[in-house]
Amino acid sequence: MSIIKWRRLLSFKRQKKMKKLLAQHINSIKVTAAQVQTGSTRIEGADIRFGKDLSELSDGLTAVVTPPKGNAPRTVGIRILPKEGVYSAGTFDFTLTIDSEYPIEPPKVMYVGPKIFHPNIDDQGGVCLNILKPPDWKPVLGISHIIFGLELLFIEPNPDDPLPGTSREAAVMMKDDRKAFVRKAQEWMHLGGCYHHEEGAATARGSGGKRTRSDAVIETSKRRS
Repeated sequence: MSIIKWRRLLSFKRQKKMKKLLAQHINSIKVTAAQVQTGSTRIEGADIRFGKDLSELSDGLTAVVTPPKGNAPRTVGIRILPKEGVYSAGTFDFTLTIDSEYPIEPPKVMYVGPKIFHPNIDDQGGVCLNILKPPDWKPVLGISHIIFGLELLFIEPNPDDPLPGTSREAAVMMKDDRKAFVRKAQEWMHLGGCYHHEEGAATARGSGGKRTRSDAVIETSKRRS
């Protein structure tokens, strides 16, 4: 190979490498500070999409989202605070974790709060939400869709798709004797300390699962890129 051709090849390789580094630099801007602090020089598409999803969460979101920590850059906390329904005035905590296949594969969502009587949340923290399973999960869906789905689980539990154990018991009771279901669900919330405060607990128990008032301050923590 002549010297001229060799120089052209080196120039092409340098340009290709520079374009790649530039693209990585641009993408790294979209990755949150928590992810940058991990010290990893490799930026995966899953992390970029995750950061983008979190940065685009709406200001009107009726949930509290806790940004990832340095030792768990792919996990966020989600606190659902229902304002109506059986679980009104309650506080329910979840974790949402992505892997390197996100958004091709859905995130893993786990309930991490006190034990509750719910047809779609089991004793081990498993969550039955249709968009978290194929074929309902699509790569175009994101974190905001999952949060919305979790909120709906507390406003309108689905007794037709229960999990095993006490969740199945809750589903049967919800269909056969709704008043008994409401009473037991709210008793469990009271015993587990799920209510914002005792006034909220008393109001919910007296409401029979109807819309209740709650003076809890609902905040939304946005993940900013």
